[in-house]
Amino acid sequence: MVQSVPSTAHPDAWSRLDALVRRADSAAGGFGLSHAATRCRLLQAIASELDAQAEALQEAARRELGATNASVMLERAAIRQQIDALCMVLQRHHWQQAALETAPLRLAAEHVALGPVAILGGGATPVHGAIGPDALAALAAGCPVIVHARASHPLCHALAGQAVLRAVRAAGLPDGVYALTPELPGSVEALLAHPDVRAAAASNRADALRLMRRSLDRAEPIPVLAEPGGCNPVFILPGALNAQAEHLGQQLVRQFAAAPAAHRPALVLAPEADGFVDLRETIIDAVAALPAIAMPDDAHGHLQRVDWLLSAPRVTMLAEGAVPAGPVTRGMVRPMFAETDDAHLPAPPLLDDACRSPAGLLVRCRDAHAMLAVAARLGRQHAAVLHIGGDDMALAGRLLPRLQRMAGQIGINSTVAPPAWHVAAASHAIERFLRPVVYQDAPPILLPAALQDDNPLHLWRAVDGEMRH
Repeated sequence: MVQSVPSTAHPDAWSRLDALVRRADSAAGGFGLSHAATRCRLLQAIASELDAQAEALQEAARRELGATNASVMLERAAIRQQIDALCMVLQRHHWQQAALETAPLRLAAEHVALGPVAILGGGATPVHGAIGPDALAALAAGCPVIVHARASHPLCHALAGQAVLRAVRAAGLPDGVYALTPELPGSVEALLAHPDVRAAAASNRADALRLMRRSLDRAEPIPVLAEPGGCNPVFILPGALNAQAEHLGQQLVRQFAAAPAAHRPALVLAPEADGFVDLRETIIDAVAALPAIAMPDDAHGHLQRVDWLLSAPRVTMLAEGAVPAGPVTRGMVRPMFAETDDAHLPAPPLLDDACRSPAGLLVRCRDAHAMLAVAARLGRQHAAVLHIGGDDMALAGRLLPRLQRMAGQIGINSTVAPPAWHVAAASHAIERFLRPVVYQDAPPILLPAALQDDNPLHLWRAVDGEMRH
């Protein structure tokens, strides 16, 4: 069937994207039914191929993004951790199909992959632009992926994308399981509108909300996955502040400078009590010594965020990073920290750091009640950190439930730099790309192999009103 070209897409771009999506759709049936071991083997092969490209990726990241070898190594380590967690879930057969026999109905259910997934916008880091967390989770679920790469670092994308394609072929899977397409006029909207795309993921919250609205224009809307906010709040309670204000300030700024952009702690809350002045002065000194950070694809976004912060009522500049020595490289920005009080905290939607900007905010809280109130206002976050001292347990107990509703990862007296991929997080990541299918009164011969009557691992019956294996 010939598809109409979206008005924002150039015909040549649409033709290319249409071919990629059709190839992904052709691969979706077999890949979705592939054994978990096959998908685990694919993921492990991706990790191995990326390791083999380590030096080339580091050189490309240095040239295109100004990234250090350490930052690329940290990103690859995070990918390896996610792959290990995803494979552990697949090896445990977390989604065991189930059959249920009751009178008069016989029901059986399984989880199936959604189909081709569009990863829109890619990541701003060297590897994630070609194979980030959403793409890995979709592959683990059995969904082919079409990754829309950013134009800012094409060599990084090409190296990582070629590594993934080699892994796909090594696993004996068709090329349609993975595709990487460059940024073209109207290409994001074209991918989102394509009827064979069954889900999409965006690299930041603002883009995801916009694409969610665009998805509603489809004859059959699809889920658009959104990244949580990026301010990753740090709560320093009175006991911890009094005991180790300088140490916490130094630790925080080190993480602010070195953490992956999506996990940078950009919001720090502390009570206006003993130790606050020391924390504040430490942050000023440490931030002023920071070198410029490369943001070639969103340096303008950083400047906009800084202007927005400093134009808000009662927000003042604390410190800005060192001025680069010699000629200023395009896309280099100076990290900064501002300060305000809890009564003048900017509105939560604008705290979500869509451009992953190195612009932080220190918030003076009048008391514990003010800190709890700020926590209640924040939206979803990748991570949150809670620093507690000996006398802080009661307040920590009141604050922790609010952090649980907010964040996917909580650090207690620690830093949360790279994402920590626990099996539970990996399980949830895969589930987003699956949907249940229930069979009613199906003859056993028509059921998938895992649901056949002779497979006792997947047979459940109602006995004495209870579900028993």
